[in-house]
Amino acid sequence: MLIENEFNLDDVTVERVVRLHCLSFSQGGGLKLARSSVNRFVMDDFSALYGDIKPSIWKNTRFGMLWREKKQVSLMKHGQVELVQEYVLLKQLLGQEGQLHLEDEAFYNMRKTAHWYQDVSMLLFNYIFGWGVRLQNIVVSVLLILIGYAIIYNLWFPPLEVLGAFQLSLQSMFSIFFGEMVPKVTAGSALSWVVLTESVLGIVFVTVFVGAYVRKLLR
Repeated sequence: MLIENEFNLDDVTVERVVRLHCLSFSQGGGLKLARSSVNRFVMDDFSALYGDIKPSIWKNTRFGMLWREKKQVSLMKHGQVELVQEYVLLKQLLGQEGQLHLEDEAFYNMRKTAHWYQDVSMLLFNYIFGWGVRLQNIVVSVLLILIGYAIIYNLWFPPLEVLGAFQLSLQSMFSIFFGEMVPKVTAGSALSWVVLTESVLGIVFVTVFVGAYVRKLLR
């Protein structure tokens, strides 16, 4: 069934099951779920929540089936709050149905929508740490840090060649010194302070990655 307009479930309480069977929406149509209370949410194909938006592992995929998601550019603050409410509800319902990847997408979209303004914390938690559910964000961030520090070691400390600079960067990030640091680093030198900053970043990123990965395994 193709729905041309809104399928409005705002402020609706469903004690049993909402089932969307063979349901699709036109460009102007969409699902509304703000302030709803639903016990279960069942679809023939849960990926239909993406609507016309093609899923990607490299960026978060919003749920194009939601009417407010389609209209997000024109939403005022109140509309953003309602969209957050819809993602909170979907996160809970998708988790109950075992749709763990979509549950993570709902959580990510909820946090990103709630944190719509751009600041340092948005850069840190959204793009770098992926709100703890997008491991690829953490991995890509670590690789960029490794390469960045390797370039610093190679340019600022000329005795270090490219391979040696990357080795030092890898050792510093994960504190794997194999008995000694290669090359030798004198305490208190400029190089030692740069190595220290990368080691601290390594502790932070490894901790976040392990926490996020264990969370996925325990569900």
